[in-house]
Amino acid sequence: MEVVVQNPEGAYVILFLNEFHLINKFTRLTNIAVRIKRPHSLLNSSILLNSHFDSAIGGAGASDAGALCAVMIEVMRLLMDSNDYDLYYPVIILFNGAEETIMMAAHGFTNDHPWAKLVALVLNMDSTGTGPSVLFQENSDRAVKAYSRAAPYPHGFSFTIDLFKTGAFPGDTDFRIFRDEGGIPGADFAFYRNGYMYHTLIDDSEHLTNGSIQHMGENLWATMKELNKNKMLADPESDDILVFWDLFTLIMIHYTRFTAQIMHSIVLLICGFLLVIDPKTKKIQISRLKTAFEGLVVCIVAIITGIIFAIVTGFITGKINPMSWFTIKISG
Repeated sequence: MEVVVQNPEGAYVILFLNEFHLINKFTRLTNIAVRIKRPHSLLNSSILLNSHFDSAIGGAGASDAGALCAVMIEVMRLLMDSNDYDLYYPVIILFNGAEETIMMAAHGFTNDHPWAKLVALVLNMDSTGTGPSVLFQENSDRAVKAYSRAAPYPHGFSFTIDLFKTGAFPGDTDFRIFRDEGGIPGADFAFYRNGYMYHTLIDDSEHLTNGSIQHMGENLWATMKELNKNKMLADPESDDILVFWDLFTLIMIHYTRFTAQIMHSIVLLICGFLLVIDPKTKKIQISRLKTAFEGLVVCIVAIITGIIFAIVTGFITGKINPMSWFTIKISG
């Protein structure tokens, strides 16, 4: 086991919350990197497991991200004690000290640490609350396939990748730096329920959901073992965009977006056929299509009305009692 304490310094420009560019300058940060390997390990293809030990100003930091640091410590113990873990690929565990300041420490590691150039895949952990961990960002089909095959309680949805890109969620993770600055493929996992805890004093150990840490730890440990056991980092990354989703955390199903387009097109054609064909006479009836179109218009109007109502309600609530969940502890 090797331990290296890094104190990076530097500066960079980053688009913050999809609204404005932020100049971030940092010095004397603290990154604690641990590398665990075997004599036969392939040094130029390491797996990086990352989370941060700093917390937001005003936040207790239990789930974000003290609990995740605990997961990494337990992974270290298992790596050292498990003789059945072949470790064909070394594992680098990064305790980074400045994520809440717009991912400074991840930037310092990616650009200045000598081990960063040896990373072939990253598994990042973060939190916006508590509850089970979810796979919500990825740019690696190898990571998704390993997670799908090995995680005992897989949980994730590919639509969250597109949702995150819209900027609808006012936050970011170190995964962005590893992906965009380092060009490192991987996956991003987070706790996501009970968001009223996020960056507040009630993000403490008492509010952690039972089983949250175990869920994150068991899934990531199994994924890392799968990547090593089948030497999956030797496989080239595919250009295919994957669609994935889990079935009640029992199994995860994944397929390419091209496959999804074919499936959706077939379903659309079948539905269209059933709409215009009368089941009794087996003949085309345009009147059925008109009725279906009217129903579609009603659904669209209902969705738009619901969105407008939510926006108006949020605006009024914001003017009367802004961020009530976050400013009144008892509301949490």
